[in-house]
Amino acid sequence: MLRLHRPTLMMSIVAAFALITLYLSSGALKEQVNLIDVISEAGIALMAGIWFVMVLSSRPAGRVTQFLALGLLGIMLGALADCCDEFVRIAKDASWNHWLEGGLTLSGMVSLTLGLYFWRIEQWQVNLDRQKRERLFRHHQGLDSVTQLADAQYLRQQIALCHATPDFHGALLMLNINDFHQINRQYSHAEGDRVLLALSHLLLLNLRPDDLLCRYAGDCFVVLQPHISLAQAQRSAEELCIAVRSLRHHPQHCHDKHAAPAALALSMRCAVGNLVASADATQNEALLQQLSRQLENAKMAVNTQQVFTAVAL
Repeated sequence: MLRLHRPTLMMSIVAAFALITLYLSSGALKEQVNLIDVISEAGIALMAGIWFVMVLSSRPAGRVTQFLALGLLGIMLGALADCCDEFVRIAKDASWNHWLEGGLTLSGMVSLTLGLYFWRIEQWQVNLDRQKRERLFRHHQGLDSVTQLADAQYLRQQIALCHATPDFHGALLMLNINDFHQINRQYSHAEGDRVLLALSHLLLLNLRPDDLLCRYAGDCFVVLQPHISLAQAQRSAEELCIAVRSLRHHPQHCHDKHAAPAALALSMRCAVGNLVASADATQNEALLQQLSRQLENAKMAVNTQQVFTAVAL
């Protein structure tokens, strides 16, 4: 990751050497130094420098990384300037060194604060994405290893909770990737996993915060949408299918080494069903099976040209 930030690292090294050179050329070395101040200020500079490298080594380039790195760099240079002041005697009538120390530290704190603010927004988006993966409570077991979505067992637990909630109403969306087996056959199962991961991210971006997306089985996804009418769920399913059709997946390799991998045009078919409160737990599995049959019928239909099928259950 540090290779992505070579210009920033080089800039920091040049800035540190320039700062030391500036102090050495602007005054004479002191005969005595305060060892405690030197250790304290050098320690702050060292720790800020370590944090600076840690941020660059753990994050890609971007606004958050830039503000965090520049903030830590400013704090490091400010502490380094303060440390140099302990070794070099600057003329008493000179004030540039005080402005330099204070300006570097203050600008570093401002930049670091901005970085933390934008990082907070970034984390809010990450938590929103995670909320769509884990509904009602955090449950880190039973996650699909490819997409990191909840699995079928977790989905059934959530459906059971919905059935047990009085006056609950919602919908289930079951989505299947069209011709997914051809992707595995032509490009390998590893490429198929990349397609599943890409589609899981795309679907998550187009769902509401309260919706739950699960990988039900193979190339089948299920979305649990609480507090939504069947008509609204159908429109949501249509939007998801349109979003998938707009995606162009670029495979990494192909079994045919002489052919350049072309971008894959993906599509999905979808079945929608009502989910309402009920004391009959067997309705959970019956609903999933009926949605699965509708998708299978849509797959086998020869004369259909659309990939969306809405089924009122």
